Amino acid sequence: MSSAGNRTAGGVEGPRGLRVILAGGGTGGHVFCALAIAEGLRARFPNVDLLWVDADGGAAAPAARDARIPVQTVWVSGIARGMGLGPLLRNLVMPLKLLVSWWQVRAILERFHPHVVVGVGGYASGPMVAVAARAGIPTLIHEANVRPGIANGLLSRWVDVICVGFESASAYFPVARTVFTGNPIRDGLSTWVPLAKTRATFGLAPGVKTLLVMGGSLGARHLNAWVLGNQRRFAARGVQVLWQSGRAHFEACQRELVHAEGVRLVPFIDDIATAYATADLVLASAGALTLAELAVLEKPVILVPDRNVSEDHQTSNAQELQRRGAAICHAGELGGDAGDSLFELVAALIHDQQRLRALGTGIGKLGKPDAGTRIVAQVARLAGLGMPAPMAGGDA
Repeated sequence: MSSAGNRTAGGVEGPRGLRVILAGGGTGGHVFCALAIAEGLRARFPNVDLLWVDADGGAAAPAARDARIPVQTVWVSGIARGMGLGPLLRNLVMPLKLLVSWWQVRAILERFHPHVVVGVGGYASGPMVAVAARAGIPTLIHEANVRPGIANGLLSRWVDVICVGFESASAYFPVARTVFTGNPIRDGLSTWVPLAKTRATFGLAPGVKTLLVMGGSLGARHLNAWVLGNQRRFAARGVQVLWQSGRAHFEACQRELVHAEGVRLVPFIDDIATAYATADLVLASAGALTLAELAVLEKPVILVPDRNVSEDHQTSNAQELQRRGAAICHAGELGGDAGDSLFELVAALIHDQQRLRALGTGIGKLGKPDAGTRIVAQVARLAGLGMPAPMAGGDA
């Protein structure tokens, strides 16, 4: 296979220009990260040639299509959790999938001849980045969470640069190759929108305190159950709710929402900038990219981490923000007294303007609006475009 030193099809400065593979996309967070990096690369290098590699059935295809980025898929999946026959059979097939994906990514590399391969997380990121690194192609991974996952922990042994979204994550990686960049956010999030317009967009009352509830792009069962359990209580406390349930949960939540006064249920919010502008307070799980967006926008938030995500990343993320005075973390189950205590916390906090301002200021200190630019600088450096070398363990 051709290595980094043998990429002679025009070179970076040649007819085809810079060629970059974005690998991964298992969740909305990974997808939005890849999109932000793609936007940054196109802004700096208008003729950049991009290819997105995801797992079969992954989340990248619709977003990549909208962004006009070609997609190729490989036959790979993560470890199936559980003790039943289904998870056992899926895990038994994993060695075969890894072998097949290894040959698939070799073929992709031979055809595309990338100057740099960027792993953003997700099942496809592992084999794509590992094979590229083995072939001598410059590689970069981005770790969005405080505590890295197994895949990035392994890949960090071979890649050239590790970009981290939280400064504390640097402790898990080799200092000399780790750069604190922050987590990149979607384009246009910082655009100011008048409050009356934002609330009218979602059919909400203009003068009522508004809570935005969101469990990431896929939704979160624990937050959905909490809203349904308290649906009769919000209006009485002067609160209206904009609630993103996730597409997979929407129909079930719609059936159970029998007291919809002051509760606006939507499956997914495409215009997330307007949704953020609508909210006085956000109640969210603790996905890394959501936290990055809230930090840039200085939005006060109560975090209820989803304990069912892989390796319990969200708990570490939420605890890190709470430790730094940037958010309130409400850990644990949301049934019974715990759910009641969270409701009382929300109902009191959303009317406490001084405390909301303090939380917004606290999380705003963690915002990195230029994270995408920092990552692009590292990609450019790896491609030999004369960007400055990273500071060991520090900022880009």
